Amino acid sequence: MVHKKSQKQRKRVDAYKLTQEAHEKEIQDQLKFGKPAEKKSDKELFVIDKKGTLGDVNDTLKKEYTLSSDRILAPNPNVEIVSKDTEMKQESKDKTFMHDINNKSRFLKKHAKQYYDNKANANNKNQKRKLEDLWSVEAPVIRDVKEKIQKLDPEIQPYLDATLEDTKKLVVPSKTTLAKPLARKVKSVAIPEPGLSYNPDPEEHLDVLAMEKVKKIKEADEIKFFERSSNPKTRDFDASKYLNQKSQKDLEELERKEKEYEASLQPYQHEDKERITKKEKNKKLRRVEYQNKLKQLAEDDKFNKQIDQSEAYLQEIKEKEEKDAKERELRNEKKQQSKFEKTQKVGQFAVKHTYEPVLNVNELPKSLINLSNVKHNPLKERYLTLQKRNIIEGSGKKSPFAPLPWVKTFTKNSWKNTTSL
Repeated sequence: MVHKKSQKQRKRVDAYKLTQEAHEKEIQDQLKFGKPAEKKSDKELFVIDKKGTLGDVNDTLKKEYTLSSDRILAPNPNVEIVSKDTEMKQESKDKTFMHDINNKSRFLKKHAKQYYDNKANANNKNQKRKLEDLWSVEAPVIRDVKEKIQKLDPEIQPYLDATLEDTKKLVVPSKTTLAKPLARKVKSVAIPEPGLSYNPDPEEHLDVLAMEKVKKIKEADEIKFFERSSNPKTRDFDASKYLNQKSQKDLEELERKEKEYEASLQPYQHEDKERITKKEKNKKLRRVEYQNKLKQLAEDDKFNKQIDQSEAYLQEIKEKEEKDAKERELRNEKKQQSKFEKTQKVGQFAVKHTYEPVLNVNELPKSLINLSNVKHNPLKERYLTLQKRNIIEGSGKKSPFAPLPWVKTFTKNSWKNTTSL
């Protein structure tokens, strides 16, 4: 069975551990509630204010405090606010000439590949079974499409022209925020009138096949055109058919301006080309030397003025350094004074910088009247309780240079409770 004295001793903790825990608690309180107030004087603590009632004072105090809910809902100052705009701004609306061509060529390469693949599959003669397909390339109906186009009726000609114009219109990427598929708008199918048959005549069928063939030929031509335009080595094409080029007059004006600029860059040539005499040449050299001499004199004067002003600059610097030194001394004095004026860190045991006088037995007075304390104040205990709000408990790791706290050792026969009340 454990003895009561040793049981109490196990529960006790050393003073430096308590100071460490108190320091950690102090840091947590400072982060939550801020740093504590400075030590108040007696005049500041015991003041009766006749302005307003206690309720009015409490109302003013409530306005200054921030609620915990407001603190939680407050935005983080270290994080930038995300913009609430859902629409993305387009950085560059205008695109260059080559950029447009490259985008269109990428889109048309897919159609070109599909077209050539279909053509290769149609020309494949090693099929197991032959099928008569009216829409195939090898169909006997559309072997000679050009002749059929020339023999078209005048009624079908406007429809054919409309299809040719549609093929010229290239697909331009939409200027919207979200990406959309690059595809042409499909025209709505014309529903036949009641009473008409869906089975066309052979001649009408040939006309439709010819118009479809024209579309495919135009698409293939456009693909070849953009492939050539995207390749700088084979850029010998007439772009005026498909793109808006400058007129011939504008091009001539540009060439004329370029020639004028090149002519202006050439060195000036005297029209008469008269020979300069030696006398005139020496005269020009002397004039240049004189101008250089004047320039050098002006620079020397400027330098001499700067040297004259340097003494004043040095004097100003010296005065400023003396002023800074005086301010530094005053600052250090205030720091040393503030150590004793501000509240001191205390833990479980109060820390005192001043030591009370100790009287030996021989020095004690014979009468108790001489022991009366003149400086005794009955409100001292209440004052200490009021100061609790300014107390900062000692915390943090103990420095290796600080003296270790005195710890009482307990023996079997002697024990004394040293905890503070």
